[in-house]
Amino acid sequence: MSSAALLAHLNLIVGTNHLLSTRGVRDLVEHIRRSSYDLGEAYGKVRHWWHDANLATTGRKHYATLQEDEAAYNSFRRSATCDFSLQTSLLPPRRVWDLHSNRVLPFTVLVTLSSQAEVSLPDNLWTVSHSWVAEEEREEVWTPINRRRWPVSIPRSTTLEHVRIELLNMGAEYVWLDVLCLRQQGRDRDEARRAEEWKTDVPTIGHIYQGQPSRRPCITYFNGLGLPFDTSSSTLASDRHWFNRVWTLQESLRSWLPGGLTGDPIPNGAAFFGRVRTLLELTDTGGLAEELMRRRCTKEVDRISGLAYILGCETLPLYDESFHIEHAWELLVKHMWGDWRADLACCFAADTLFALFPSWQAYALGRRALHLSVDAPLRLDDGAVLHTIDVGRYSHTAQVFGPCKITRPKSTLVGNDLLDGQPDLHLHFDSWVSSGKRGQTLRFIAKSIHGVLLESAEYHIVQVNCSRGDQCWVVVEVVAEWDYYWDREVVGEIEAVKWGVIQVAEKDDGRLKNLIGNKERNVVYIAGEDALRRTRHEKRYLWAFQQMIDSGRTRFLAS
Repeated sequence: MSSAALLAHLNLIVGTNHLLSTRGVRDLVEHIRRSSYDLGEAYGKVRHWWHDANLATTGRKHYATLQEDEAAYNSFRRSATCDFSLQTSLLPPRRVWDLHSNRVLPFTVLVTLSSQAEVSLPDNLWTVSHSWVAEEEREEVWTPINRRRWPVSIPRSTTLEHVRIELLNMGAEYVWLDVLCLRQQGRDRDEARRAEEWKTDVPTIGHIYQGQPSRRPCITYFNGLGLPFDTSSSTLASDRHWFNRVWTLQESLRSWLPGGLTGDPIPNGAAFFGRVRTLLELTDTGGLAEELMRRRCTKEVDRISGLAYILGCETLPLYDESFHIEHAWELLVKHMWGDWRADLACCFAADTLFALFPSWQAYALGRRALHLSVDAPLRLDDGAVLHTIDVGRYSHTAQVFGPCKITRPKSTLVGNDLLDGQPDLHLHFDSWVSSGKRGQTLRFIAKSIHGVLLESAEYHIVQVNCSRGDQCWVVVEVVAEWDYYWDREVVGEIEAVKWGVIQVAEKDDGRLKNLIGNKERNVVYIAGEDALRRTRHEKRYLWAFQQMIDSGRTRFLAS
């Protein structure tokens, strides 16, 4: 289409009489023509200001703004990525669906950008949340709405036009809908581009729904895009239902509106809407994480990406389908808040050799070994590692007691493992001298415990603060220790291998402090192969660890 023809069509649609010969108009129209797929896209880009009677004098300004906004937003998106991570979780969408022009347009049609500062979401950007129906119940549609860039997956019993009309009738103007605005699988030659876009676009989907302003409507299709609202028990039981999908959890909003209403009575409506209300009242991250783990997903890496947003991570790992699930989990741990990392390290049993944290396989089971309110955030020891694919090391400042040995009273010795229930244990501080006497022993009850311990090994106890109730002792082997000066004070630091964690009553925790005193240290944890190389008990540990795994337990004490 020529510039003259495009101008004529725009004048006709908007009801204007702009002339191509007017200064500034020709350049503007030519830019729109070159950058637009068709008339619909061109109309979507100009419809808000094309009626300006002074377009002849403002044409150059509009033309320059279009170019500046596009360049600024591309720069903003590039600056948000640092190697293998996103430096912000508040990344706006790449595209939006303009219902009036019925075209997918760049996000910049909605905002004016003048710098790389944080970009807000506009009030008139609505969202659509839906569950994907089974593959045999949907079809792939090539449509000019998205420039035919990729096939749009939609249930066979509806159409995109039906969805568009319903959204318009509800008052929507601009909408984010994944099948149209998030690049989908299509031509083989486009796969590399899709994978590259998904690295940043998938981790930030939650922000498109949950980001401020928070009252933006979200039209929710519970049993399939564009399908009639259905509360039947068979529909609710489907693993494809909205309630049962991982991705839809981050799309749960108080400003939701039901899509697909037909005007017919809603069977079991009170129970259905009560379930929605219960879900929306679930605001603590622990409860949301448990709900996420209950749901279904096509790829397990999707669950990790969904968890990252629910945990409120300020930075995010890039989404990469090629990563092994355990590696994707290790990368997410780097981006978590420190208190979540501490909770993982203390309350979940490690299921791999000298691990600080549980594997994804173990965490996904949702089985807490200890129930504590840990209040000692684990920080990433080297912030530069955050943006790499390296695992990193973690540390915190804590009270450290030791050296000591952990034994059982002779009356409780049975085999080579910790007894079920709450075993009675001893801490022996043989090198501790008090009132001229060498050695101190503290008898305590391990209310819960996980890990591998050797009675012959020398340990230190890292006292990890808990905000209430029972307290936490991390049993470590110190492999290096030194002091250094910081701000004119001597600071002690240790490198330690975590062997196990013990939950004790507050009174036993207090008795330890009163008996031995305490010494604050910066504790740097080493794990995995590094820990195996540096431990003094490699063979005994490997044997005991295998005994624990073979027994199906999460704790083992070898004599």
